[in-house]
Formats: sequence, C-alpha cells, structure tokens
Amino acid sequence: MPDPQDPKQVNNNDLRNAQFGGGLINADTVNAEQIGGDIVNNYNYYNEQPNKKLEIDWHQVSSSLLNEHLRLTTNPLTMGEGITYRTEQVYVPLGLVERKKQSRRKEDVSPEKGSELYHETEIKQTFEPQQFLEQVLRDRQSPQSKGKRIAIIGEPGAGKTTLLQQIAQWVLKEIEQSVVIWVSLTDLRLHDLESYLLEVWLQAIARTAGQAEASTQVKDDFVAQFNQGLVWLVLDGVDEMQALDDNPLEEIERQFRQGGLLQQARIVLSCRLNLWDGGSNALVSFDSYRTLEFSSSQQVEQFISNWFGCQPSAEIQTGQQLCVALREPGKERIRDLVKNPLRLTLLCFNWYLDNGNLPQTKAELYEQFVADFYEWKKSLFVTTGEQRRSLNAALGKLAREAIDKEETKFRLRQEFLCEYLGEPDDVDSLFWLALQLGWLNKVGVDAENWRKDVYAFFHPTFQEYFAALSIKDWHYFLNHIPENPSHSEASYRSFKPHWEEVILLWLGRKDVAKDIKEDFIKSLIEFEDGFWDFYGYQAYMIVANSIEEFLECSLRSKIIAIQESDGTEIQNIDEVIWKKLRPLFISFSSRTSSNIKFEYDFYKFLLNYLNLDNFNLTTKNLIELQRNPLLIVEYLKKDKNFSSDVLIKQDELDEIQYLVSLLNTSQDVYLRRITIINLSRAINTNPSNFACILINQNCINLNGDIGLILEWMIAMVTIEDSITAKTIIKLLVNDRSYLLRKNSVFVLKRCLATDVLNIIIKELKTYLADETYKEHSELRNDCFNILFHYAQKMTYPAFYNAWHSAAT
Repeated sequence: MPDPQDPKQVNNNDLRNAQFGGGLINADTVNAEQIGGDIVNNYNYYNEQPNKKLEIDWHQVSSSLLNEHLRLTTNPLTMGEGITYRTEQVYVPLGLVERKKQSRRKEDVSPEKGSELYHETEIKQTFEPQQFLEQVLRDRQSPQSKGKRIAIIGEPGAGKTTLLQQIAQWVLKEIEQSVVIWVSLTDLRLHDLESYLLEVWLQAIARTAGQAEASTQVKDDFVAQFNQGLVWLVLDGVDEMQALDDNPLEEIERQFRQGGLLQQARIVLSCRLNLWDGGSNALVSFDSYRTLEFSSSQQVEQFISNWFGCQPSAEIQTGQQLCVALREPGKERIRDLVKNPLRLTLLCFNWYLDNGNLPQTKAELYEQFVADFYEWKKSLFVTTGEQRRSLNAALGKLAREAIDKEETKFRLRQEFLCEYLGEPDDVDSLFWLALQLGWLNKVGVDAENWRKDVYAFFHPTFQEYFAALSIKDWHYFLNHIPENPSHSEASYRSFKPHWEEVILLWLGRKDVAKDIKEDFIKSLIEFEDGFWDFYGYQAYMIVANSIEEFLECSLRSKIIAIQESDGTEIQNIDEVIWKKLRPLFISFSSRTSSNIKFEYDFYKFLLNYLNLDNFNLTTKNLIELQRNPLLIVEYLKKDKNFSSDVLIKQDELDEIQYLVSLLNTSQDVYLRRITIINLSRAINTNPSNFACILINQNCINLNGDIGLILEWMIAMVTIEDSITAKTIIKLLVNDRSYLLRKNSVFVLKRCLATDVLNIIIKELKTYLADETYKEHSELRNDCFNILFHYAQKMTYPAFYNAWHSAAT
C-alpha cells in the first residue's frame, strides 16, 4: 500500500509531487483524471462499459508516461538560466564496447590525450549505436543473458541516462506490444522495485482510468504483460539507489532473485563505472556495455549545433563561433576535455552565459567548471560548503604529489589515494566522497596485479587544476641554487614538461597577487644555466606561453614583439630576453631546399635499388621514411616471395663485414633485400663495429650505391655503451655527408642510457666553441641540436652534473 509519509506515492487521489516513470507531475495544475496531457480518461487507451472489464492498451500507456518523463527531464544546472530542452534534441549517437574483463592499465597518458584513460583495453566487440539496438536488443545476441539483462556502464557525464532514454524510445517504436517502464532508482528510496511497480506505477494508471485503486482485474492484466515477456524495465542509476548494506548491486540482485515480476521482465539498467567494477558486483548475469566518448570533432560540433539549436534562433551563430574557437591552435586540452558529453554541456553553458566568450584564462574556465560540476551533482548528492572546501584541498595535495612523485602521474594507484583521502569504502572518508561525486573514477586494474585498482580524475586537466590550487609559493616550481643544483632545497620543476600546464594554471589564478607572479616571471627571464642557455631558453618559453594566462604581465608587449619577429630585425626588446633567443635562431635555421631535395631523391633511389615499385609507395610513404628510416625494413618484410631467415653464417669471423661485402657484390634484388634485413639484425648485435666500417672510406667507395645504403642504415644503430657512442660521434665529426650526418644525429638523440648520456654531453660540448662555428657551422649546429634535445629530456641537476663531469 502507498506510504502516506512518502511524497513520491499517491493516496486518496492526492497527486501533489507524485512521481510516475521518473518525472514529477504538478497536481496543482493537473487533475486526477489527466496526467501529463497525454493520458486522459477516455476510450483511446481504456475501454470500459458497465459490468465489463477495463481494457488497457499497455503499450500506449507506457509510451505516454515515458514521453511525459522525457518532457519533464532537463538539466537543473541550465534550467536556472531558463535553458530547457529534451535530451533527444541534443542527442548525438555514441558507440559502445563489450568488454572481456576490466581494463588492464599500465602506461600513463599525456593530458592532451587524457580521455584515453577511460578507453577500454580489453574489448570483445565495438558497436555502432544502431548495431547495438538491433543486434543486442532485437536479435538477443548477447553472450550471457541473450538480450534479457543488459547493463550500460560509464563514468559521470558519459551519456548513460541519455542512451537509456534512446533505448526506451527505440523499444517502444520497434518492438511490437512492448511495455516500457522507466524507473529512476534514486526515487525508490528503500522500497522494493516490485512494490514500486504495483503500488505507484500501476496505481497511477488505474486512477487515470477512473479507479480509486487498481482492481484485481487490472492487476492480473498487468502481471500478464510480464508473463508474456512484453515488459521492459529501464532502470536508471543503480549507483544512486539506496541500499541498507550500502551495496546497490547486491540489493537489486536480491530483488531480482526473489522471483515474481522482475524475473519475467527484460531489464536494461545504467550504472557508474566505479560501482560496477567494484569488488562485489553481484549482477554477474548481466551483459555489460560501456559508453564511448565522442570520437571525432564532427560529433562534438554536431552536439554544439544541437545544443544551441534548442535556444532562440539568434544563438545558432553563437554555437558556430564556439566550433571555430575549438579549432584554434593551443586548444588541444579543451578539445580532449569535451569528448565527454557532460563536459561539453558545461562548455556550451559557459559559452552561452558569457555571450560567446570563454573566461580570459584557463584557470578561470576550470574554476567555473568545478562550480558547475558541484551544481550538476546537487540534485543527486548534496554537499556542504565545508565538505567541498575540504575535498578540494585534499584533491589538490593528492594531484600535486601524484604529478611530482608517481611513476604514472595520471593513473593513480588505490594505495596512493588512500594516503591522502582515506579508504574508498568508508562513507566518512574524502575518498568515498570523491567517488560519489565523480571527481575520481575507477578506470581499470593494474596490468601486473589485477587485485589492485587504478583510478583517474574526471579528466587529467582537472588534476592539473587542483594541483595548481595547492601551490602557494612559486619557489615550488623554481628555486635556483647555482653552485649546488642537487641541494635538497633546490627546485627545477619548471623544466619538467609535466609541470608546464600546472604553471600556466597557477599564473591564471585570480587569488595570486600580481607582484608575486611578476617575481616568478623575473626569475625565469634571468635564469642562467652556465652552458649555452639550454635551460634559459626553456625558461623563456614558459614566460612566452604564459602571456595568455598572466594578462597583466609587464613584459607582455615585448614578448609578443619577439614572437611576431623572425629574429633578424627586433627592436626595443629586453636585452636579457634576446640573449636567450640568439643561439636558437642561429642553430635552428631551416635547411636549404637542395638538401631536402637530396634526401627525397635518395629515398626514391632506395626504392628503385630494392625494386620496391610494386609496393605502390606514395609520396606520403616517402615522407614517413624520411622521418623514420627504420620503416624500410618493415616494407621489405611485406614481400611474400622469400624468407629472411637465411644468410647468417655462424662460422663467419666478421658477420657485418661479410654482409656488407655480399651486398656490394650481389646483383640479385631478392638477395639484396634479404641481406639488408639480416644486416639490420647484425647492426644491433654489434653497432660499434658497423660504425667503424662506415668510417673506413675504402669500404664505402667500393660502390657508390652501397655507400648510400650503408649511410642510411646507420639510423638502425642503438647506442647502449660508451664505445658505440664515441664511434658514432667520431662518424658525425669526421664525415661531411649530409645523409650520414643527419642519421648520426638521429641515432645520438635516441640514446637512453644515463651513463652513456654523460659521455655524449661531455664529448659534444667541445664542438660548441666559436672556432667550430667558423670552420664547420653545420657540425656546431648539429651538436647544439643534440645537446638541446637532451636538455629538454633531462632534469637540470642531471644535465649540470654531466656537463661538469670529468673527462672519460
């Protein structure tokens, strides 16, 4: 029977605040004989004559209630600004994936591609929207339940509810006699689902037909719809369902297990990823499908067009302007951020409120996003101001320490999170609160230990923003101790790429005083590293990139003047800034067109020499080869006419010398191909030996074509020891061949061994002297290029120690 204390249930025809199918009906304006304007007490849906049973068109009734729910559903965040729309008006179809198991996570991602944290790694099948509807729902092709038990899972704002609504409408339209009942599980409170169906949903139907209560005949007819397999229960938000043991999945499984009506129905439900992938998922009989994000800019722009198309006609142009703004350079993080439908909605909302403008700084944009996020969650999960402040502070400290110390900075281990937030299953912990709100989400399990969960922020950009909020003193980024960079109090985070975005967000904060920001900018401009300003240039680039975030910067006009100049005629600029830039303009001058043409012609020669014309390699393939010469071996392996597992003779005293000689004398094209593949293997076995052969000009001069081939193959060398490093440096210094010099630079930049890097830095720095520039400018530029490359890869203390290390 209805609970008189529960405003969601009806009693004595009092329909105020009664809820049917997830939507509120205002009984002050709708009488007891009419609900939603579509269901009326007439003979369209009900046919009752004196002494005859009441006939109900259950398909039509459920359709009307669903439509009323969709009409009443809107985003409470935007409704306060008078922005209302039906979900289907802005809906852009998204795909789904069926998973083999939880994603195994190992590698981190860059924030520019942060949405990849939520990509599945264990995919059984990917579905286009229509394919899912037809194959899984209509044709019942799902591995466990045969289309009877379906779960739609995903992170917050991934479009689960919207997809569920589209599924409900599709079922009503495409499956004959279907009875679709929408239930928002958060509204059940502690009542059973079956009780809700019989005592709320069914009673509402009866009252619209003029019955005070559903008669036995109506109840029997309703139960018959279940027994005939016509009923679809569309259950939204399992994670929002109240349960006595705080485990909604176990609670709803218990109700399913009791039998009755629920056993007979086809069920489609939605659930947050955190709960579904938790340690005790009782819904093992369900087939789960995870929602995909927007996969293309076209989908994003279609959503924007739909969203603004629901507003007054004058706003259509505003939406078009947002699409243009997102295409601009430098918007990579925002473009990735809005692949999630909720985050894209927040962007549209902010763009609308600001009349086609984003906040002046990214920090202000994310500040507004955070406020909107809490507002969006208010209707489902209320928090106090104190709770939000405590959580934001803890998330900031957590985010900062993860970026600073964790091996994977955006994939967060549960043990690490617990250090700062408490336990995830403790309802009084900040960890539990962060999961409920969706600031943190489970994204899989550790690739090496499936028992260990892996989490991520709603998007890595929010992690960077929270980290920026937690930093009070700019010395956290840069505290230069010139005489001892390894000192425990020294800090050179400014030169670590993963801190750049945090620095920009910190500079955009409104609560940091202008003079404090100016002090930081000054410390970057005046930074002296003591070795050709490799790090001084990086410091300047931070300043240059910051002008759009620190709009009041006193050097703004001068920096813009430098950026708009080609470096040859710069007037009225700061002498210190120009000192940083001068070596870069000298070193990174563009190559001449003749060199570029030579390189391109060489690759065409290589393809002809190896008779690869039948591979139909395009100009695009040639450009790929220029960027990575090692790809040629992959092209060679595509030939099915021969095996590469031949030629290597174990008794050869000098395998590389033998292969070079064979390549020089052979006229057979297939033998040449096999020889090059085997030579590529031998090069990695003894790279220094191969480099020594190239230094021997007599060997190269035996055959001009072979000489070119060998110069190209130096790119296959991997430097792992000091002998190889010194040999390649000798090759770079002694040879004037453009191709050989280019490939030597390529090889030297690929070295990863720390001890060998010290040798490379020590050797190459001697060629930066002015006399080298006067006699061999190309060599000096190449050495500068390599050293600058490693200055961007190595920490400042490590590079400092290598530069000043003793000769070996």
